[in-house]
Amino acid sequence: MQNKVLPFINVALSSLLAGLLISIGGAIYLICPNRIVGAFLFSIGLIGVIVLKAYLYTGKIGYVSQTGARWELVIALICNLLISFFLGWILSLANFNNVIEMTKPGIYSKNYLTAFLGGLLCGFLVHLAIVSYKKTKNFIPVILAVAGFILLGGEHCVADAFYLGVFGITPSLFLTLLIVVAANSLGALLLQVLLRFSFKELTDINFNV
Repeated sequence: MQNKVLPFINVALSSLLAGLLISIGGAIYLICPNRIVGAFLFSIGLIGVIVLKAYLYTGKIGYVSQTGARWELVIALICNLLISFFLGWILSLANFNNVIEMTKPGIYSKNYLTAFLGGLLCGFLVHLAIVSYKKTKNFIPVILAVAGFILLGGEHCVADAFYLGVFGITPSLFLTLLIVVAANSLGALLLQVLLRFSFKELTDINFNV
């Protein structure tokens, strides 16, 4: 019984760590007075995920065909979103809003279509960041990809969960978050399909970062 439960616990703990790291990146972005600098600093979260091999849904979904344990992705997504929202909510109780330099993030002003397109872009670029790091072992592509999706108005579901915890959530915003989850997934899978047809050697790299 213990051997069956342990993998679930390990994935859950790793996913909670990933959500924490992305939330740190999101918090830095919110308090940074310069949007461009904040976009680059946000990458601290994804770099931490890569270094610590934490289980981030948006970093793994593109490799879904390479793992037989697809339940891991479900657990990762749930844990990523819950811990990020919870941390954002805790910070809101601590009057974190008073030190925020940025206006409310894009998810608060976008309709479902623009949120979907932003999520698609983000999923594509996050997967590009992971693939690039696996190929080069260099964090520069990671930093550029993260800054790129933020500056272009991309939507990252885990970061958005954190923002919703900070600023508040409504049923409409929850639906928007689910749309972003789907779009992040499609964006990552789209790039993986393109790589499989064009650069197969990049799709054969180990599933784990």
